[in-house]
Amino acid sequence: MKNFISMLTTLCIISLMFTNSMAATISETNSDPLTTSQQLLKYLQKIDISDFEGEKTVMVHFILNTDHEILVLSTNDEEFDRRIKTSLNYKKIENYKLDVNGSYWLPVTFKKNIRT
Repeated sequence: MKNFISMLTTLCIISLMFTNSMAATISETNSDPLTTSQQLLKYLQKIDISDFEGEKTVMVHFILNTDHEILVLSTNDEEFDRRIKTSLNYKKIENYKLDVNGSYWLPVTFKKNIRT
């Protein structure tokens, strides 16, 4: 009986140590992540809008696959559809709060800065 209690205590200690080490690993990998909008902005800023004047808002419909890559399903603007898909498709995003295969709509506003 004493052996059983000793073995049970040891097992509890080992499981606590394992749980604590896993929690530490998870918090270290997500210590200072960029917000979702910052990550998307990083990709969208690369779109060439030199042939565009003014301001336009495009609705982007996307999902995240199991590798946390963006898959653009559609946009509401033919002019920007290819540009947005080229910029966002299969780009990794680090946000584990978004559901895998969840459907999301994102409004993206393009503004061309006119410098004099």
